[in-house]
Amino acid sequence: MKKSFPLIVALLGIGFSAQAQQLQNPNFENWTFVDTLWDGQPIYTADQWQGGSQTTDSYTGNYAAKIEPMLSCGIMQGFMIYGGFDINHFNYWAENPDFTGSGAPVNFKPTSVTGYFKFPSPDSNDIAKGFVVLKKFNPQLGVSEEIGRGELEFTPTNEYTSFNIVVNDLHPGMMPDSVVVCFSSGMGFSWNTEDNTMSYGTLFIDQLRVQEDVAAVTELVHINTSFFPNPASGQLNYSFETAVVDQFSLVLTDAAGRIVYSEKTESGVQHTVDLGTFSAGTYHAQIRGAGKLYANETIVIQQ
Repeated sequence: MKKSFPLIVALLGIGFSAQAQQLQNPNFENWTFVDTLWDGQPIYTADQWQGGSQTTDSYTGNYAAKIEPMLSCGIMQGFMIYGGFDINHFNYWAENPDFTGSGAPVNFKPTSVTGYFKFPSPDSNDIAKGFVVLKKFNPQLGVSEEIGRGELEFTPTNEYTSFNIVVNDLHPGMMPDSVVVCFSSGMGFSWNTEDNTMSYGTLFIDQLRVQEDVAAVTELVHINTSFFPNPASGQLNYSFETAVVDQFSLVLTDAAGRIVYSEKTESGVQHTVDLGTFSAGTYHAQIRGAGKLYANETIVIQQ
């Protein structure tokens, strides 16, 4: 794993890829109760992810997400989308979904999305898919244009297997303002006449990670930033002041350079991060923007 110093190298113009900021809830550990079905089964939704359902059949951790086909005048593929989707454009029957209005804000440029999948299907020829789409709003046209895309087909397997969706950069040098990560189920199914049950081409997804082109961070901008207390225990407070308009985020990395926490943030407000789940050690607290690094301070967490 790369240490924290390669970020400084990238700022000097030497390009490479490394683990960077992550999607929200990439391990699918956070689920919110929504409703109860007629038979008493609870319905949960994953933070920032729509369309998937909770499962304890995970690669690691307590939970993973599963995407199942849907029955509606036949069987059609199910979808799980990061940041939601616009029902006025999204067509469940379309082989290539229209992601207009879909996605979540982003202030970094992913080069790939990795993770683990399992795809047990009764049809050995069944196919599930993964999509990553980067978008940028064009104020002249009044629409979000696609500036990057990656797609991957999943074939049936009963064991969790690693995957890597490589994102093709269609506009080098242009930073996206939103990202879509979408997974679709297969459409295979079979009916068990002995117990009157149906099995589907269900896709299981867990432990997502985003790789970012750190060379995209091309500018180091100094701003007035305060992280306190330091050393910290229980909680970390921070604030920063700048007249710059940007999509700011707080990113905490551990001593090995791994992202352990990230959140959207804004200037002129004091923020608090709960450190209850953090291990004692040395971390780096960074304020990032679109292609810019505004602060990079060493934080010691004590428990």
